[in-house]
Amino acid sequence: MLVGLIKTSLIMLAGRFLLVKKNSNCGNTNIPKEKRPPLKAAIKMSLQASKGTIKRILMMTIPITFIIFILLTIGVFETLASYLSGIGTYFPIPPEDIGIIAA
Repeated sequence: MLVGLIKTSLIMLAGRFLLVKKNSNCGNTNIPKEKRPPLKAAIKMSLQASKGTIKRILMMTIPITFIIFILLTIGVFETLASYLSGIGTYFPIPPEDIGIIAA
């Protein structure tokens, strides 16, 4: 993790010193800025815009979660892990996790 942080820091410093700074007045600056809606109205607008997406996500998530809980209660994943325990020598995965990965 520290190596990634050092690499990222070096790249950022190199970019800071090597890249040419651009003029900040690029593009059309005559575009009028729109007034921001109040927070309550913005939340209402965003919820209305994402209502269909949220509905589709919930229509998939709730039944799948319910089915997984039933399978866990029955013991399907433990049984699957016991059948696949021989494969554990080929992969660096604990035998308890093989059933979940295979499912």
